[in-house]
Amino acid sequence: MINFSDRRAFGFDRFIEREILERSEYLKDDSFTLRVQVHVVKETPSLLVPPSNIQQHLGSLLSMEGADVEFRVGGETFVAHRLVLAARSPIFNAELYSPMKEGMVTNTIHIDDMEAQVFKAMLNFIYTDSWPEMEQEDESAMTQHLLVAAD
Repeated sequence: MINFSDRRAFGFDRFIEREILERSEYLKDDSFTLRVQVHVVKETPSLLVPPSNIQQHLGSLLSMEGADVEFRVGGETFVAHRLVLAARSPIFNAELYSPMKEGMVTNTIHIDDMEAQVFKAMLNFIYTDSWPEMEQEDESAMTQHLLVAAD
């Protein structure tokens, strides 16, 4: 009897050549018997997946590094990435990539009808899917401004 213990039976080097099998005592009347013992693992090994931190990574893109468009809003300048904006907003996609805009690439966009803090909150939401921390009454007013901006 040949005994293959756990994890030692895998691989070509553990095979027996036909000629050796035919000459061995294991082959009797052109047949041999295999005894197989199978162990079934009922539990799936758990894979520890770290919690997502994509919001943090995308939020870090709001720094100057790699930005390819800037917005002037209420006397402040905000930088962003065309691809992120276009992926998250059909309005920005049309504004930044419409066929009418081809050849007219501008790196600075002026927005006159929005407050700077509202635009900053909107950018933060586009990048991180989260609201900035603020007081309850400020949050209500900000929500109204953002709904107007989203329209």
